[in-house]
Amino acid sequence: MKKLFSIVLMAALLVTCITPALYSSAADVPSFVVAENTEFDENAGTVDVTFGIADNPGISDLYVLIYYMQDELAVADVAGNDDYDASTGGSGLSTDAKYKKYFQAPEFEEGVTYGVTQIDVFSLADGDQTNNGTAFTVTFDLVGDHAAGAEFTYGVKLKEAANANGDEITFVGKQEGKLTATPDPYKDIYENFTVFTTEGTVEVGAKEVTVDLRLVNNPGINAIRTFIAYDEALNLTKVETVDGIFTGKEFEVSEDKHADPSESASAKNAFEHKGIPLDGKACAILLATASEEVNRTAGGVLARLTFALPEGMQAGDRYAIDFCWTGTDVVQLDMENLDEYGKPELVFLEPDNPTCYVGTKVCEHPNVVLEEVKPATCTETGLKSGECPDCGATVEEVIPMIPHTPSDTPKVTPPTCTEAGKITTVCSVCGNDIETVEDPDNPALGHDTENATEKITKPATCTETGLKDIICGREGCGEVLQKDVEIPMIPHTEATKVVDPTCTEAGKIITYCSVCNTIIKEEVDPDHPEALGHTPGTPVITKPATCTEEGSQDIFCTVCEEKIATETIPMLEHEIVTEVIDPTCVEAGKIVTKCSVCGKVFSEEVDEEHPATGIHTPGEPEIVEPTATEDGSKTIKCTVCGEILSTEKIPATGVVTTDDGAKDTTASSKDETTKAPNKDTGKNPVTGDNMVYVVVVAALAVVGCAAVVVIRKKKVSEK
Repeated sequence: MKKLFSIVLMAALLVTCITPALYSSAADVPSFVVAENTEFDENAGTVDVTFGIADNPGISDLYVLIYYMQDELAVADVAGNDDYDASTGGSGLSTDAKYKKYFQAPEFEEGVTYGVTQIDVFSLADGDQTNNGTAFTVTFDLVGDHAAGAEFTYGVKLKEAANANGDEITFVGKQEGKLTATPDPYKDIYENFTVFTTEGTVEVGAKEVTVDLRLVNNPGINAIRTFIAYDEALNLTKVETVDGIFTGKEFEVSEDKHADPSESASAKNAFEHKGIPLDGKACAILLATASEEVNRTAGGVLARLTFALPEGMQAGDRYAIDFCWTGTDVVQLDMENLDEYGKPELVFLEPDNPTCYVGTKVCEHPNVVLEEVKPATCTETGLKSGECPDCGATVEEVIPMIPHTPSDTPKVTPPTCTEAGKITTVCSVCGNDIETVEDPDNPALGHDTENATEKITKPATCTETGLKDIICGREGCGEVLQKDVEIPMIPHTEATKVVDPTCTEAGKIITYCSVCNTIIKEEVDPDHPEALGHTPGTPVITKPATCTEEGSQDIFCTVCEEKIATETIPMLEHEIVTEVIDPTCVEAGKIVTKCSVCGKVFSEEVDEEHPATGIHTPGEPEIVEPTATEDGSKTIKCTVCGEILSTEKIPATGVVTTDDGAKDTTASSKDETTKAPNKDTGKNPVTGDNMVYVVVVAALAVVGCAAVVVIRKKKVSEK
């Protein structure tokens, strides 16, 4: 009876439960129920997994440990059903001390790190809850690589459970499930990033139709604006995003469902650029943006559009919906790489199919009567044709080919080295082969190795081995039995030559190969057992010696030109001379002893007999010209020591030049009257300097200096 009751209970649960799992166990001990395999789209960001209870004895408090692959999944949300309240009670790794006692290492896949999240489940009823079925749902974030075919393991294990009386309840072991990523059906159709739409076909009499706006091969976009133009007979009733494209509906949508295309310059320009006419159409603008300033690279359904269909549509009626973008409507947001205007990079998009169609299914011609118009043969199909009385369309149906007619005389193929003989049945009508089977009386012959031939692919030399192929000896086969068989190297062809001795080496007798020039043997020539030695030549000066540095010279062999030695050349003696330096107006004379070649000074003495002359040598006057309002000056300096000998003022001229170049004699100056020069004083008529005095002094100074020089030269000669 207990087994019969279990069977009836399982049948009822198969009908009433949402999940396909069985909520009953043969032992009548409560257990968790998880789906054996839950599939999700590879573009999804999350996946929901339900956890049920079978053979529920009456539970008030339940503490569950959910484990999952740490690098692939993360618990995003937990929700109870109508009977239970569920929430997370903590998380960590399965190796943590607080969870380690509940799990043993062999329970998990080796090399995989598992995370553990505690789920606290409480009955919403006042007391125990005895219902079986889904107790709570866990939403996993897909944090790892979830390309098509990826599989992730998760499971559940009891931590503790109790009923309303506080009695402890034990569950059957752990339960595991698997998540599998299914491929995006459109991913391989398009090579590059594109946005496209799906077709929408409904039965006659349907009230509405939906189309999906999808994107594939997404390089990473942050925002996309889409212009939608549709026939005025349609009515856009709803635009919604779909979970799974971006985790947690990270796109927000705003739309103007019934905008006039002519009132939107952007929409009008976009459709005109694509060559899409807008007559008789309404327009909507769809703006999708990421909830955060980051790019999204996922694909899938970007938005789902629902259109209300007009009444009275017939079979095959359909309406076009056009989608359009401009170059600035898809934005790839990369705030680290901005253009010269500080704007993020744009993705330029050329959609492959900007137009989709929605409408009713075409007629399936249920009442058509077909007649044969072309009979079938054993080589060609036939054809039936007829006109549908419902829609008037011509309907055709292919008649399959008829079977071949076997001939009484088969075709025989003799055996080869690798294949047995064959018997082929031929059609007596068309002559084509019908069936080919092996001839049991003529098995494969096998390769002829006794008469095998060789084909040299690389000849052997005295330095390298060669290669050859061994080929079957049976005529008509030619199959290579052994490939790249090694051929040994051939011996060297010996020859000898005598090498004469050199400065550094004795004579030699060399045995070598006359083909490849490889040296086989080297021996000392008994007639010349020793090297000749170097023959030194005349030294070659590489650096001449001076009175300040040593020089150097190299000695080379006159036979082999090898450098034998390097020698040092001693420094030269200084060439000492004595130089007398005449006194100046400020310095006494000097007697200097030095080298006439390098200039090195050995001694310097003051010439006591020739003290400083104290007589300056006037230079040319340095004149600053006066202006109409400011005085000028005249300065004379000694040409030897630079001392200023005299400075005189030159009065302002008092003459101003007008714009037309004329002199204005009315301008004032520091001296209102200018005296005529005194010709009797001997002064310069302009400056008033006593030039006669200066000339006399200069002449006396020159005579004095000349006398000093004569006397000093006389003393030097006497020494």
